[in-house]
Amino acid sequence: MSFFEQIQEQSRQMQQQQGQPVVDKYAHLDKAEREKAEMHDRKLKKLNSLQWSPVSSLPMNFFMMWMSGNEIQMFSIIITGMALYQPMVALKNVGQVFLQFSRDETVKSEVWRCKIVYCVMCLVAFGVGLWKLQGMGLLPTGASDWVDRSPPLYTYVTA
Repeated sequence: MSFFEQIQEQSRQMQQQQGQPVVDKYAHLDKAEREKAEMHDRKLKKLNSLQWSPVSSLPMNFFMMWMSGNEIQMFSIIITGMALYQPMVALKNVGQVFLQFSRDETVKSEVWRCKIVYCVMCLVAFGVGLWKLQGMGLLPTGASDWVDRSPPLYTYVTA
């Protein structure tokens, strides 16, 4: 009996002791098909955890950005820079993150969905960095930020 099977058996015994019904969704399969189905489930769980990984550190980043304040200081600039840099690197490496699953035919249909969710989560994390830049006043969003590029509204009158 493998380690994984021992853990499953202990889990079943604990459920029985607590009075919970034990449901084995692979009871009708033979051992080879059962192992294949369990491996498929584990791969799907790993894909699910990978697709949400860009936002797994978001609560910590929110707290660090809140603690650094909106003033332009070295610490707040470094934290904001990391909040912008990490999602960009994650977007660049999306192919490498899912490479081990792209070659597997059993979960290939799920990989594209997970890649899309992963990219959206990277953009959400990048948006948090942009929000912090806006709070610090470093994004040119107002009309006064572009005054030097606009033509003057008055004309010179010479006498």
